[in-house]
Amino acid sequence: MPSDDAVLRAISAGTTAYGVYFNPKGGTFGTLAHDREVVASEEIGIGPHHSDPAAYWTFRFWQRNHEFPYGADVLAHCCAAAGLRISDGRDAVDRDAPRRWVALPTRLQR
Repeated sequence: MPSDDAVLRAISAGTTAYGVYFNPKGGTFGTLAHDREVVASEEIGIGPHHSDPAAYWTFRFWQRNHEFPYGADVLAHCCAAAGLRISDGRDAVDRDAPRRWVALPTRLQR
């Protein structure tokens, strides 16, 4: 699972990684890891509340009457949290585009 702490620790060595879990029973959850350490976990897209981070307003989580395609608002928040800047989003919405697979270490495979 992309938000699994062990996976995020393994893939974040020397960099930053953000895992997101779209729970089919409700809620979207994210975990941020930096250099093998989990630094934050959050439920994404709830609110709006005064205590929410400014990023929640930036990514329009308060806009409930508009559905973004493929959860684009959540994915944009995840990318920003990891420090990733996407200049061309076509690959994110083109489901036929080639993907890159990265093998996990044997100890993390189930």
